[in-house]
Amino acid sequence: MSTESEATAFMGTHSRVDTTLKAFRLCRVFLRRYQVLVGTAAALTLVLASWMACCGYAGLLPLAVAILIPIIVKAREPAVYCIDHQEFFAPKSWEVSHEDIISIMSSHPDVTEESKDFARRVLTHSGIRSGSALPPNITESLKTGKPWTSTMGDARTEMDCILTQIMQGLLDKTGIKARQIDFLVLNCSFFNPTPSLSAMVSNKFGLRSDCLTYNLSGMGCSANVISMDLGSRLLEHAPLGSLCVVISAESYARQFYSGNERSRVMSNVLFRNGATAALLTNWNTGNCKYELLDTV
Repeated sequence: MSTESEATAFMGTHSRVDTTLKAFRLCRVFLRRYQVLVGTAAALTLVLASWMACCGYAGLLPLAVAILIPIIVKAREPAVYCIDHQEFFAPKSWEVSHEDIISIMSSHPDVTEESKDFARRVLTHSGIRSGSALPPNITESLKTGKPWTSTMGDARTEMDCILTQIMQGLLDKTGIKARQIDFLVLNCSFFNPTPSLSAMVSNKFGLRSDCLTYNLSGMGCSANVISMDLGSRLLEHAPLGSLCVVISAESYARQFYSGNERSRVMSNVLFRNGATAALLTNWNTGNCKYELLDTV
């Protein structure tokens, strides 16, 4: 009985904490969005308090102005908005089931039965559905029964397909032209060729010669957040109406493991192809889906 009471008390406390956090978030969003209004109200309140105290306006008027001016200056700093985003949808030929993964591993003579059994057990509890994607140089093993290839050309073909699809999809969805883009930030941790992937996108879609492009690599799981932060910082100091495309992608063509070290076999089980492109701006014309408030 006491255990049930403790559980009920804990749930009640958790609910109150959750409600308090939500209230703080709403207050923060309100203050940020309506900071000029809030600042003006605060300044007028001080003036009114001064008048009601019969001290005249002169007493607190300088203080009211001192509060209002920094708020107005701060409000002039543009916020960052996301107009829209586009995800990568792999071709049907890239889709693999759990058993396909084991079959691909079986095509390599160095992979032991113990490693395949381990991969099968992890796949069962991984939460990754059948039909997730692997690049064609790896899935080709299902047709030939031979070990997969892992060349630079395989990775370039893979990334060309991914980047072309999401970039074109983003342009089609938002209706903007490639030459309207002012900044391009692209991240891909495992594949960092020369010329860069950002150069590939810039050349293929005909971005302007003065479009600033950045190619980030080796950033791991935090790469998307870092890229969004870089894109938002660029926009904060750019003219109003500037556009930034942030692309987060990962190459898997050269990452499929052919050994028996369990920590690396896990990569065959847990990682797949995926990518997304987001169009950011510092001017909301009414067509933006989100406002970027924080990057953590």
